[in-house]
Amino acid sequence: MSELRAKTAAAALPTPGVVFGAYPERRSTAGVGFEPRHAGLPAFLRKFPVGRFNRCVKQAMRRSQEISSLPEAEISRLALRLRAQISRDGLADHLIVQALGLVACVSRRVLGINPFESQLLAARIMLDNRLAEMATGEGKTLAAGMCAATAALAGIPVHVMTSNDYLVVRDAEWLRPLYSALDLRVDFITQPMTMDQRRIAYRADVTYCTAKELVFDYLRDTMVRRVAQSDLHIRIGRMASQASSRRELVMQGLCMAIVDEADSILIDEARVPLILSAVTVVMAAGSLSTAQVVAAQSGYWSIFPKWYVLTPWGLAGFILFMIAATAESNRSPFDLPEGESEIVAGYYIEYSGFKFALFFLGEYIGLFAVSGLGITLFLGGWHAPLACLEWIPSWIWFFAKLLALIAVFIWVRGTLPRLRIDQLMGFAWKLMLPMTLVNILAAGVWRFMPAGIVRWVVCAILVFASYLMLGGALGGRHRLGKRTYRYAE
Repeated sequence: MSELRAKTAAAALPTPGVVFGAYPERRSTAGVGFEPRHAGLPAFLRKFPVGRFNRCVKQAMRRSQEISSLPEAEISRLALRLRAQISRDGLADHLIVQALGLVACVSRRVLGINPFESQLLAARIMLDNRLAEMATGEGKTLAAGMCAATAALAGIPVHVMTSNDYLVVRDAEWLRPLYSALDLRVDFITQPMTMDQRRIAYRADVTYCTAKELVFDYLRDTMVRRVAQSDLHIRIGRMASQASSRRELVMQGLCMAIVDEADSILIDEARVPLILSAVTVVMAAGSLSTAQVVAAQSGYWSIFPKWYVLTPWGLAGFILFMIAATAESNRSPFDLPEGESEIVAGYYIEYSGFKFALFFLGEYIGLFAVSGLGITLFLGGWHAPLACLEWIPSWIWFFAKLLALIAVFIWVRGTLPRLRIDQLMGFAWKLMLPMTLVNILAAGVWRFMPAGIVRWVVCAILVFASYLMLGGALGGRHRLGKRTYRYAE
């Protein structure tokens, strides 16, 4: 019975093979796979296993001390035996203890860094498909590397995703001695690489890349897999090497991903509503030229200007654009990168003097840029709000609007509290993204319906009814209760 259980656990590892196919990927959160334990239990029974994880960390630290005096040849043989045992029995708790202890010992030898218990705990949490939060300076890069090394020892191809190409190369090169000592191959993916170079990099045990590069490589593979009729065709093509490089798969599948700097990667999703909110203006103006967009907003309806912000879809698009621009600028209430060290002076504490001035100036240059873009797209650009005021030079109107938007940004920064990352992601995906899609539909209706009061009513109902439905669905489950304060005695 125990042998059957071990074989089942080993088969559940998401590796290319008979069980998961030539190109493993998660199609749903149910079923056999590399899933968290007790995933099918009710929420009140799925408590965080603090005791089990802490025991695992303590045992891994003891195991690291036990093998610290072994010679390098014995460490290599121990790694080979452990790889074979994990491949046979799966990632059981006692094998994770041995693997983490081995990785900690090797880190001390080749990197000169003795991992802390917090780093081992973070690695163990990530191996359980959970999110581990670590403050700046606690060693997130090494914790992610230890988690990747443990999973790679089990034969799982691991993708470590971070926020930019510089960190991709830096982390991969810094941890290369650690992976090499464990007989693991590490490589990285950057934007300038060719398809052949990417294919070689994805064959490594651990591959560092950005989320953008991983997504586009997966989309390329999806186009190739549509041509192949089954996994057997993919395997035969690989063995025969008859397919051209353009028609050959790049990745080994989506087996396991570790997201380093998760807040920086996930917060970038505000970029999608930012782009989609500008699509409505392009549809209405019929041009990508900013000069044509401003020209389309010239003229007046009676005494009111023909600015897009004065239409139902334009008002919604302007609000969505400004919220997404605030999130992309990392300003309050979306300044999560500053939240970790705000007790001192935010992330500016690492810089002083002229460096601080450059960072501060860079933030406000971005603020002026998005404000100018918002004026061009929605507020009529340099046009006057009233016909009787057109004698005033156009550049004065543009800068007056610019200063007004900057004042709004400053007012928001000093007024609204910071959101948590889960609140930001829920707000971006469940409200802003659907609203931008509905707004595109409303802009299409506005463009093709004849002018008149009916067009205003239809677009207004479409936009504001969608907002009420989505806002109610998002906020209905989170009612604010009475706040209770507790004071130390």
